[in-house]
Amino acid sequence: MLETLEDLILTITDPLLGWLLWLPRDVALLIVALLTGLILTLARKWTTDQPYLARCNTDKRRLKELVKEAKKKKDREARKRLRRTLGQLGAVKFKAEGKPLLLAIVPIAMLAVWAFARIAYMPVAPDEAVTVNAYYPLPGIGRRVHMVPQQDVVAENGWIQQVRPVEEDDFAFGIYDGMASWEINAKPRNEPYSLNIRFAGESFGIPLQVHERLYTNPIVFIDDPRIEALTVDLTEYRPFGFIPGIPMLMLQPWIIGYLIFVVPLSLVLKRIMRVH
Repeated sequence: MLETLEDLILTITDPLLGWLLWLPRDVALLIVALLTGLILTLARKWTTDQPYLARCNTDKRRLKELVKEAKKKKDREARKRLRRTLGQLGAVKFKAEGKPLLLAIVPIAMLAVWAFARIAYMPVAPDEAVTVNAYYPLPGIGRRVHMVPQQDVVAENGWIQQVRPVEEDDFAFGIYDGMASWEINAKPRNEPYSLNIRFAGESFGIPLQVHERLYTNPIVFIDDPRIEALTVDLTEYRPFGFIPGIPMLMLQPWIIGYLIFVVPLSLVLKRIMRVH
């Protein structure tokens, strides 16, 4: 279901945004953030009573001036009354945020899906070895598994591997007991390879794209008691080469860079377009 929805969104967004993949990733991310800020700004402009919000902003500035005057005069009652009015004004402005967000959520979600699928990771370069992992529950440890050989794909450490216990420094998209890994080197091509791993009489697959600008989803979760997930160890894109993610919050580096861009850009666009 989710994969089908993602494919549908990419079918719509790739023709509109695919040209960004020819640009440096930092520039592409900046443009995605700029588009997000533009969507938020236009949604606010179209769905709110701008003259009313302008008056609210004017009243807010005046109330803050009156609070300062009351503070100088040490008039505690006036300060309380003015701050209460400021709070009511803030509640009015907060209520006005709902409609813009409701209108903007679909296009922004589509931008986010495109960014995750197209710029969150670095593509596998030609002649670059990449690690493919299969994760297993505890009973699978010690068993042998194999990847099905195919043309233009080389398993540098062999097609047959043994499931080993997961160590603390083994990266995984979850908590697993056992894993097997293959060092894969494949020739570049436009269509993804389908890597199939045979285990317990069944075949489980994950796509691998070897392309100058594209990559495939680096994880496939499997609803099977014998095997839990397949992953490809793609390198995460780090904006400016150093911005990290926050793994404990499941925030990848591109999301942190995106937020760093989108907040100031939204403020600048609101000022340029005189949106309140």
